[in-house]
Parts: sequence; structure tokens; C-alpha cells
Amino acid sequence: MSDKKKRLTRRERRMERQKRKKNITEEEKRTWAYRDIVIFKRLFGYLLHYKRKVFFLFILSIIVSLGGLAFPLMMYQIIGSIQKVSDDPLSSAQAWKEIWIASIILLGIVSGNVILKWIYQRNMANLSLTAISDIRTDLFSHLQALSLKYYTARPTGKIISTLSNDVDRVNDLVSNAAIQIISDLLTVGISLTLMVFFSWRLTLLILGFVPIIGIIFFLIARKAREYWRRTRQTIAIITTLLQEAIKGSRTIKAFVTEKQNIESFELATEADRSVNLSAARLQAILAPVIQILIALIMGTILVVGSRLVNSGDLLIKELVSYFMFVAVFIGPLGNLINFYNTVQLAMSAGERILTILDMQPQITVPDKPIIIPEIKGNVEFKSLDFSYEKDIPVLKNINLKVEPNQSIAFVGFTGAGKTTLISLLSRFYDPTKGAILIDGVDLREIEPNSLRSQMAIVLQDTYLFSGTVMDNIRYGKPDATDQEILETTKKLGAHKFIMKLVNGYETEVRERGSLLSVGQRQLISFARALIANPRILILDEATSSVDPYTELQIQDALKTLLQDRNSFIIAHRLSTILNSDKICVLEDGKIIQMGSHEELVKDKEGLYAHLYQMQFSKPSASFDEIEKDVLKERRKKFART
Repeated sequence: MSDKKKRLTRRERRMERQKRKKNITEEEKRTWAYRDIVIFKRLFGYLLHYKRKVFFLFILSIIVSLGGLAFPLMMYQIIGSIQKVSDDPLSSAQAWKEIWIASIILLGIVSGNVILKWIYQRNMANLSLTAISDIRTDLFSHLQALSLKYYTARPTGKIISTLSNDVDRVNDLVSNAAIQIISDLLTVGISLTLMVFFSWRLTLLILGFVPIIGIIFFLIARKAREYWRRTRQTIAIITTLLQEAIKGSRTIKAFVTEKQNIESFELATEADRSVNLSAARLQAILAPVIQILIALIMGTILVVGSRLVNSGDLLIKELVSYFMFVAVFIGPLGNLINFYNTVQLAMSAGERILTILDMQPQITVPDKPIIIPEIKGNVEFKSLDFSYEKDIPVLKNINLKVEPNQSIAFVGFTGAGKTTLISLLSRFYDPTKGAILIDGVDLREIEPNSLRSQMAIVLQDTYLFSGTVMDNIRYGKPDATDQEILETTKKLGAHKFIMKLVNGYETEVRERGSLLSVGQRQLISFARALIANPRILILDEATSSVDPYTELQIQDALKTLLQDRNSFIIAHRLSTILNSDKICVLEDGKIIQMGSHEELVKDKEGLYAHLYQMQFSKPSASFDEIEKDVLKERRKKFART
């Protein structure tokens, strides 16, 4: 950390706490609503999927706990035998024999206990890791089922942090604390019973300290949870910053913003350091307080126990054994201190995990979904409205009928609703009002796999996965043969450039296809989309990022590939949609013009004609520049009228 960085004053920290309370989100409120017992039950429930193993470990833990009580019991026998020697020298031979037998038994029990503990720990590690793998798999599967809105509303780093860091923290609970708690409870129960048997008076005295310890733990745990929640938040922020720094490294270097990024990261790590330090201070308070209480308990036993021995109410061997049983009884208190941080961290992490697992997907599947074996291509947008946020409409009363094998283009300014309309067709979202019908069936009634297996999408921002070129193309159709892939790439004109790569189709493209040019990535994404021979093809500004040569190459290929299927195209470059059967012009969430290219250019006052005229008079201008010019021209005409 830099020396110049100022630490927060007490007043600033208080203001920061007040600010945090005001800025608590609804999701955070839901997250913090989980009770500890609920979190523990649900996370520990993953172990119960393997009931036989849990039962075996449970029995083993009982045996180990009983083995831990052997030492005080055998010491009771040994001390009794020693007293016999001192009281009656004539019986020393028999007493020494009893001492040797007790010592050998004790050695055997301790040795056996060590072996059983090893077996227990080995099997527990295997079981807990299996359970954690199940938690992580369930979490990942549920994330896959959540709608696109979930991902767009949250930082990626926060999601990754839950899937990795939070699950790891829960592992500490499941593998250590959870079973340790069960073992400790058994130990406490058995040792307490034996303590009552040896001296109920001393036991009542000791139990008077238990409420004090409970109150201390309750008060500290309540405060600690807040710190550990904030720790999970700061870790999520750090993960997000790391991810953005790696993914945006090219942009960062281009704009020379390394210094600002380092400063942001320092602030995040300082926040993490601060909250962890607060938790450590709390831990530092707990340990000595508990140790003082334990010392008081032991001291009380020695003083009161000695008086009971003097009065004849307690034997020496009973006092020594009782003292050892108390050590066994308060042992779990030491474990509570050791596992205190583990449990608190795991509980705060468990809150975040359960929040995701309990989140219901917005895109639901009906109980009896309709399966369409082959889409014919009759698509209808019927009185369609949509809003991302309540009372902020994005699409308004969209009505559009599409016949089989028609090509439909959507044109309009940025924010007009083009991509949203396509997202509804792909069923990434459901309409707020109205419906989309495919072959007369409401999209919401169709089985998702039946729909998406006959639909392919090519986006402007192409995403390639780690793997080979062949793997990425086959992603569109997992059972595609090598020959099918070759035929598709040759039709698209991608075969030549692929063969020029280092290992041809077996070339590793790395994450997001970083080794390929924008045009090459786009051609591979086209091949991935078309390998499945979809009935509906969606192109969302798919050629806007490629060079003119690659665009011509793709356009030539699409003339053939768009035949015998429905296609929906969003395009900024109007040259790519001139041959579309129907062009829909969107503005402010409404379709304001509809027709073929020839029909729309005849309307000289229409938006499409303005866009077309401006784009072809300035072929080198970007769409943003053309958009500004068109808006300026329209304002002038509006002012004149």
C-alpha cells in the first residue's frame, strides 16, 4: 500500500456504515434473511445424499469420542490401584498387576483411537469433497438455467466469486466444522453424564459458566457476521477488477489507464484488509475471554473439589478423573475458538450460495411443453410490449407476420429496440405483454430445446471457446461429422484461411479466439451457426465488425445459405439487407415503417430513405456518424415545418 493513502477516521467509518445501511439492495436483504440453522441444514444435507457413508462416519465418530474418554476412566482405575499400594503394602503385587493391565489397555485404546481417527479423517475428506463437488455442480447447473437478465444485472466477478471462493469456504464447514460439531456434541454429552455421576455438585457449579460463554459467543458472532458478509463482497469486487483487467488489457494499454486501475485495485484490497482486520480484532477478543473462563472453571474445580475431598464427599481418584473429564468437556470450547472464523465465513458464503440456488428462472417451462419436430416458419409478433424495468417500455405494440423462408431485416437508431426484439424471439426474455407465435404456437409453450435446436444466432461480438477450430464449429452441432464441417466452411469461404492456420482445423483458438482476426472469428461463428442447418437464423449486426472483403465473402455465401429458412437480420450497413423480403424500421420501440427496400426508399420523408441516402453518400462514415447526421437533418425539417 502507498504511504500517501489515508486511513479512514472513526467518523468516516461511521458515515460509511450508515451509507452501507441505506444502500442495501433487495438481493442483499434476501441473502441476509437466511437463518444459520437453515444454512447449516441445507449445506449439510448434501452429505446426506450419501447416507451409508454418513452413517459409517457417525458410528466411527461415536467410537472415537468414547475412546477419548478412556484416559480419565483408566486413570481412575490406576490411581485407585496406587492408593491400594500405599494403604496396604501386602496387596502391592495385585495392585501393580492392575496398574500394568490398565496401562496396557489404555495404550491399546489410545493406539486404536489414533488409527480410527486416521480412517475417519480420510473417509470424511473423500465424502466432503464429493459433497462440495455436488454443491458446485448444482450451483453451475442452476446458473445455466437462469435467464439472461440475471447475468446482465450482476458483475461477472461476483458470480465467479460465489462459484469458486464461496464454495471453498463452505468446504471448510462441511469437511471440518460440521462433523467436528457432531463429534463435539457427543463428547460433551457423554463427558457431562460421567461428570454428574462422579460429582453432581461440581457439575452444577460448572454449568453456571455455560450461559456466560453462550452470551459472549452470541454477541460476538452477531457482529462477526457483518464483517464476513462484507469480506465476501470485497472478494467479489477484487475478482471483478481482476477479470476486467485481464479481459480489457488491450483497452487499458490503449488508453494508458494502468495507474487508475492500480489505484482502484488498491482501494478494493484496502477495503478487504480493513474488514478482515476488524474480524481479526474480534477474534482476538474472543480467544482470551474464553481462556480466562476456562481457567476460572479449572480453578473452581480445584478449590471446591479439594474441600469436598477434605470433607470426605469426594475421593482423590474421583477428583483427578473429574478434572480430566472437565478437560474433555471444555475441549469443544477450544474447537469453537478454532472453528469460529471457519463457521462464520462459511455461513456468510452459504447465504450467497443459497440466494442463487433459490432464485427462480424467469424463463419457465410449462408442465407439458409442446415439441415442434420441424419449424415450418410462420412467425408472428402479436401486440408485443416489453420492458426491462417496470414502467420503462422498450418495445411498444409490435405487430409483424412472417411467412416461411422469408428474410426480415430490422433497421433503426441505437436503442430503438432491435436487439431486444431478437432476444425475445430467441426467448432470452419473455414479453411483458402480447406474444410471439411460431407456427401458431406461443413461444412460451414450446419446449426450449425443441425451439433452440432449430434456431441459430450470430452476434456482432463473437465468442469462441477455448479449444480447436473444429471444436468451436462443432459446438453448433455436437454430432456433426468432419465432412459436414468441411462442406459448411467451404460454402462460407472459410476453408482456405483455416487451412493456412498452424494446425488447420486442429489449431487452438484460445479464449475468445484471441489468436484470430475479427473477420476470421466471425466466419467461424457463421460456420458454427449454419452447421446445424437451422430453420431460423438470426444475425445481430453479424458483419458490422468485419472488413469489406470479408463482408462481401459472407454476403455471397449467405445468398445460398439463407434460402429455405427464415432469417432475421439486424444491420447497420444497409448494403447487407437490400434483398430482404421485408425491412422493419424501428424508432423508440415502435415499427414506424415496413416494406421492401424499393418500397421504403420511395418514401423520401421516411427514416429509412434518410439513412439510405446518408449512408451511400458517405460510404466511409460510421453508423454513429450517419445517425447524428440524419437526426440533425430531421430536426432542421421539423423546425421548418
